[in-house]
Amino acid sequence: MPSDLSSSELQEHADASLVPPTPTQVMGDDEISLLDLLIVLAERKRIILLVTAVFAIVAIIISLLLPPRYFATVTLLPPQQGSSMGAALASQLGSMGGMAALAGGSLLKNPNDMFVAMFKFLHKFLQSIPL
Repeated sequence: MPSDLSSSELQEHADASLVPPTPTQVMGDDEISLLDLLIVLAERKRIILLVTAVFAIVAIIISLLLPPRYFATVTLLPPQQGSSMGAALASQLGSMGGMAALAGGSLLKNPNDMFVAMFKFLHKFLQSIPL
């Protein structure tokens, strides 16, 4: 240190060296620090919360105003005559042949007719239940 500085100037110089530099002094003027971004977000937190709340309320209102719609599609294939799983299912469901006959099938000659009759009965049953 130069000797021509007074004691007050030395004290100011020592105090200035103890102060930590700001983020913009350290990184330069062309960079943005994370701390600066967090400060801006904290300053504008009311706007952020307001916009979020408005969109949430609009979404709730729209979802309550729209009528509920339910769609389902099913593709069922009857079992083949020689498959063991189809034969096992047909033997287990054989006791339901009477119910299937009530649904519109007169004589169930093969497993395919039995499955069609059971699904017709099931369809009528589900249509009768108020949902």
